[in-house]
Amino acid sequence: MIKRVLLSVGHQQNKKKMANTYTQLYVHYVFAVQNRLCLINHRWQDKLYKYMSGIIDQQGLKLYMINGMSDHIHILKSMTPSRLLLN
Repeated sequence: MIKRVLLSVGHQQNKKKMANTYTQLYVHYVFAVQNRLCLINHRWQDKLYKYMSGIIDQQGLKLYMINGMSDHIHILKSMTPSRLLLN
């Protein structure tokens, strides 16, 4: 019983946050077309990029770069530590 109390007190002390902490995360995604076929047409490529950047903006994240080729797209965005990579 005494052991449990000591552990819980020590656990509470570890919850203190450090002052002036700052985290900045950058994530680089590469989306490839299935079988790397050249399916992304240059005529509507800008519309696709605007659509994808709108999704990132709606999530409250910052998009730094979006670009690609006819078979893949690169996205560089920032993330907060509280978000999962899958989101």
